[in-house]
Amino acid sequence: MSDNEMWYTNLKQILFTHFKVKVLATLDGAYENINFTNDDRNTEETKLPTVLFEELTPVERGNTLDNTSVNGVSETIQITVYSNERYDTKTIMNACVGAMKSLRFSVPGFPIYETNHDIKYGVARFRRVIAESDTL
Repeated sequence: MSDNEMWYTNLKQILFTHFKVKVLATLDGAYENINFTNDDRNTEETKLPTVLFEELTPVERGNTLDNTSVNGVSETIQITVYSNERYDTKTIMNACVGAMKSLRFSVPGFPIYETNHDIKYGVARFRRVIAESDTL
């Protein structure tokens, strides 16, 4: 088995890295203390604002006739932005939407904003088919 046969196992980390760089570039230093995570089970003290990047269960796409390798996956990413201020939540989420669109994702679930006690948060979902030979 070549190293490339398991290409899909690294997608979450690769996408997270590109996403974070693009969001920070868009915000251009406006939120110096922003926290990015892709671990919803983090036991560290809560830091706000925080952007949670979650990979939802990928689905295989694009089988070949012999079906011996994974040629493509339908990747779904859920982004949740947490903050103390509604304005900050929306500003950061707008940067997140822009970052995901620049990575060529569709937006099947535009941001929904809620409040839970003093925490304001927004949740959005993004989807894209990624093939083995795609470049991000």
